[in-house]
Amino acid sequence: MSIAAIADVKRAVHDTLRRASMSKIDIKKINFNERRTAAHVNLTFGRDRLFAKVLLAPTYLKLSPQFILASGYDDGHTWQAAAQIRQEQQQGHLLREIANTTNTVSVPRMVEASERHQALVWEHVDGVNLDELLKRPYGQLLPTISPRQLAALVGSFLRAVHDRHPVAPGSLQLADCTPLIERARKLTPEWSDVLENAVARLQQQFAAQGMADGPATLIHGDLSLSNLLWDDRRRVLHVVDFEHSRSDSVLFDLAAWIYGVRVALFRPLVQRRTVRDWESGFREGYQLASSAAQTAYAIAELVAVIWIFGYFLPQRIRERETGAHHVERLRRLIYRRILMKPLLRRRLGLLQQTTEIPPNNVSMRVS
Repeated sequence: MSIAAIADVKRAVHDTLRRASMSKIDIKKINFNERRTAAHVNLTFGRDRLFAKVLLAPTYLKLSPQFILASGYDDGHTWQAAAQIRQEQQQGHLLREIANTTNTVSVPRMVEASERHQALVWEHVDGVNLDELLKRPYGQLLPTISPRQLAALVGSFLRAVHDRHPVAPGSLQLADCTPLIERARKLTPEWSDVLENAVARLQQQFAAQGMADGPATLIHGDLSLSNLLWDDRRRVLHVVDFEHSRSDSVLFDLAAWIYGVRVALFRPLVQRRTVRDWESGFREGYQLASSAAQTAYAIAELVAVIWIFGYFLPQRIRERETGAHHVERLRRLIYRRILMKPLLRRRLGLLQQTTEIPPNNVSMRVS
């Protein structure tokens, strides 16, 4: 990113925190997201540590319809930074309201927002994101909470979110999944046996249901494990990043969670029981008591599996060596040729293995 862009980001942060003098703001670090549509800024404001996001004009637009409004675009795909600022303010406030009803989940407080300067500023939160925790060997986990308990906290909070603001009945039809299925078939033909098994099961679900019914309600919209942070000192789960939060089908959140956990199967050091504990804990917290909830979870599970074939596996299998040091390129080559392929073959079948849904009376206490 150019020096001019960095200067613009710094200026936007200073102008947004206009209550303070320039000397009170100390910008520590600036990162740009992959699409170069936003800058993430760590800073201090007096004695407070803050986190800011400055929106930048995107270099390209490839958005699915359900993300247009949430991402700040109008129906004509014209970039609307102000719309995204208002969206994140509103949805962040709703999620924070729900988090405040618990003692173990927190949503960061928004300090300032400016549509004019295209910036939002939150209080900084400490913690290890759940994606990093999931990578740890089983014997090196947190002393204060088990993976099962931690996943149950996520499930119970998500259930509270989905129950709090139901808008209207929602549905997902097989046609909505067709682009994802075709992408997976095109990019991972070598794993067609496992993929087609998942597709056939999904088709059976829709044939029996007609469509996947579920409430259109408030959802997080980007429930990746990197947006969930565990603060072991305070014993609190922080939920961050509301860019895609909106009213939509609960299947989006459920599929995103399952996807984030299941891709861990392709990390050599992650044990199978780790993934089972994370999934079973989430189901316990989310409380899949009704048959409708169980059906929605089963469909979300299959969508997540196909999602892995369409996005995660192609990225891992066809990762480019260009741009890396020759030693790093050799390391990647050895990993893919010697470890990745056998690991994929051994663990692909686990993607579709569903476990019995446990009872919903599991203790949620954090020791």
